[in-house]
Amino acid sequence: MRITRWVALGLLTATLVAAAGLLVSGAVLYDSYVPNGGGEVFLQPTWVQRSVEWVQREDGFAVALVVLGLLAAVACVVALVRSRRLAWLVGTLAGLVAAGTGALSAATASAVRWDQLALWAVTVNTTIQGYSAPFDDRLVRFAIVDGSEVAPSDQRLMVGLHLGAALLGLAAVLVALVVAAVWGRSRQEVWRSTQAAISSTADTASGNAG
Repeated sequence: MRITRWVALGLLTATLVAAAGLLVSGAVLYDSYVPNGGGEVFLQPTWVQRSVEWVQREDGFAVALVVLGLLAAVACVVALVRSRRLAWLVGTLAGLVAAGTGALSAATASAVRWDQLALWAVTVNTTIQGYSAPFDDRLVRFAIVDGSEVAPSDQRLMVGLHLGAALLGLAAVLVALVVAAVWGRSRQEVWRSTQAAISSTADTASGNAG
């Protein structure tokens, strides 16, 4: 039973790491994303290569979050059945939420990665990069994403969903970890821990008396 608990906690922790990695990757790309100009990546400018690397990391973390979230949910169901502690129900729901948010992040990834921007006027010495680049209505008329024109307001919505999914998954798993660690033990484990604490206290008292 203890092994089941630790497996569930381990998978929840791995899910938390994946959610954190997804959030960090999205935060970096929020300010630094630039579209790949095509061709071999190593022939692209340095800032494009960095952007491609972070995009690959973000995609990898999204897939990992889906897989680990589902595995954590299954492990928490097993822990729930064996320990009969409702704390593992929170872990099950958190695992499913994490998997769902990972899938949402992966689904919206292509929508936030613009290919070109149509500007109102030619700009000089202005750096335009990041998922947030199309947000400025005064500078950007629309973004071109997969060959379609997307208004700045729609782009803001998609980026909010994309990054909000990672944040929601991280928060859900963090809450589940705290709940499972504090209240996820079975009655037998709690009783054994209590007996061990009482025995240790008694031994200490006897030693001090002697």
